Order: sequence, then structure tokens, then C-alpha cells
Amino acid sequence: MKKIVFVVEDAIYKNDGYKSRIAMEMDILKDEYDFLLLAPYENKDIEFNTRVNVIKYHAFSSSIPFIFNAPMLNQALRKIISTNPNILVYCEALPSAVAVYKTANELGCKIVFDCHGTAPDEILLYHNNFLGKLYSKWLRNKQNDVVKSVDLIITVSKKQFSLFNTEIEHIVLPMLPAKQFFDSHNYREEYRKKLVIPETTTVFVYSGQCQKWQMAEETIDFYKKIENVNANTFLLILTNEIEKFNKIVTDLKIERYSVISVPYNDVPRYLDTADYGFCLRADHIINVVASPTKVLEYVSRNIRPIITEFVGDYSTELKDNYIAEVVKIDDLFYPKNDHRIDGTNYIKQLSYTYSIQYLNSIKGLC
Repeated sequence: MKKIVFVVEDAIYKNDGYKSRIAMEMDILKDEYDFLLLAPYENKDIEFNTRVNVIKYHAFSSSIPFIFNAPMLNQALRKIISTNPNILVYCEALPSAVAVYKTANELGCKIVFDCHGTAPDEILLYHNNFLGKLYSKWLRNKQNDVVKSVDLIITVSKKQFSLFNTEIEHIVLPMLPAKQFFDSHNYREEYRKKLVIPETTTVFVYSGQCQKWQMAEETIDFYKKIENVNANTFLLILTNEIEKFNKIVTDLKIERYSVISVPYNDVPRYLDTADYGFCLRADHIINVVASPTKVLEYVSRNIRPIITEFVGDYSTELKDNYIAEVVKIDDLFYPKNDHRIDGTNYIKQLSYTYSIQYLNSIKGLC
């Protein structure tokens, strides 16, 4: 069977979106390929549902920019390629691609560059100082070299690819809802009883954490304006940051709400109680090119998303398909009587289309 080596960063040790995306890609490709995963050494296990051979190399601390691991990483990659000369080198995010693209080119391997996000801009979001700006500028310049040297670019949105001034082969692959979101059973009645929510109440859900870019406080303030004019509403917050959200809802004097943490596998059941789902974002390049997973998760459970105009491709595509409500943060939103959507079939078809396009593009390389 043909082989792929995934070149990953230390983010692989966190159970977050970085690892989830790789798991999704492996799940799509598993019937056609064997997988190797080349990762910086940490004394932790890396587990996937799909069988994968994990190879670790000695690396610097995760507090050091990943690019400094390039010499050790390339040494390990050369060993892999020497015994697997036709292996596909799959770079997960920009720092990995910057580190290995020259070695992969030199040894005649095909290269995939999965952007994940906009790394130069994300650096500035968390390190907006002299060194952060210097590293961001350097990484942006190296990104230009990478896109000229790889065989396939994968982005999470069309808008993300538009940032690259290139005609290279590319595909769009957003994060798709996990299998449990396609459970055909509807838990609305059961879980509304569990949360003591009357069937006639309009439920708004926020699923996520309290990071600044997720606009948690602004979202709850947006809901407060709805509650002020419509007493028959309820706010459900699904999060791991219960204390932070309890403070926000208390400060904003939200009257009817529940802030709970639930296992990820149970999230679809709680989503079934809701009518609308929040995903408000500000005008920032990271948001404009993103494809938040929660939006498609909402739609898969027939929840109408409430989003701003800065949520990647979704702000246009879901509005044009009469699925999402696109609002401005200062709007006063009035729930509609016909708010329910048939989102499950829409997302099933969307997931199938994206998965087939992705699989065929990878097979075209190796």
C-alpha cells in the first residue's frame, strides 16, 4: 500500500483542532494509504483511531519556535525517505512545510502543504512585539517560497487560498463534523426535559471557549438584547470554561441560561435542544479566511447559525443557501417562526463532496 508521512508540530500532543484535522484526513485516506507520523519528541503518547506508525525525533522545547527543529527533523525525514523513496510528504501547517520542503524536493518526493490557518497572522495575535513581528515577517516570506515548491496546497476556505499569489493545484477542505453529528436520532424532546426547557421556548446555543477571538462576551451581550425583547428565550452554553462564562452571564444579568460542560460525543444531543447557534466573529484576517467547525456542526443538527460577515466562506455560502442568519454585532435580532432548517442532508452532501475531492487530489499525487 502507498505511504504518506505526516510532518507535524508539537501541537499534535494537544487534543485540539490541529490533531482533529489530521485525524479527519487520515480517516478519509485510510483505505488507500499507510501512515507514518513524524513528530518532535515528547514523553506522551499520540493516539488515533486509524493505525499510524509514529516516529519521534529529538527536538527543542515547545517554547522555542518550531523552525529551530529543522536540522533534526530533516535528518529523520531523510531516513524515512531512504527506505520509502516514493512516500508522499504531507506538511501539517506552515512551520512544518518551511522546515522540510527543500529536503523533500531534493529527494524527489511529492509535497502536500495543508495550511491549517494563517500562521504569520496568528503569531502576531499572541506575540505582537518586536520578535513576534520579525518572526511573522520572516515566516510570510518563507511561505512564498513554500507555495512555489509544493505539489498541492490545501486550505480551509476559498478566501484563504486567495491570499496566495499562485496558480498551483489546490483544494478546499474545511473541518467537517465528526460522525456522531450525523446520528439520525433526534434528542430534542429528551434533552429539553433534562435541561428543563419548555418546548415552546426558542433556544440559542453557544458552543466553544472564552478566547478573545471567539467574541464570547460580545455574543452573550448580543443575546441579552434578544432576551430583553423576547422573554420566551433561553441561552445554552456548552464549554469547558464554566467559571468564566458564569461570570459573564452574571455580569450581563442573563435571566434564562445554562452553562455546562459535556463530553464531545454528547454535544450533538445537547445541540438538538437549540434553534439558533452563535458564531460571531470580528473583522480580522484570521476570521475572514477561517471555516469554524462549529458552524457545520450546528447545521448538521438542523440549527440555524447566527454569524457575522467575517466567518470565512460561510458568511456568503450559507446565506445564499438560506441556512445562516448573517448579522452585524450591533443588530437587534428577532427570532423567526420558520427558523428550523433541513441541515442534516445539506451537510452530508457537503461532507461527501469535500471528502471525495480531497481523496482524488491526494491519489493524483501518489
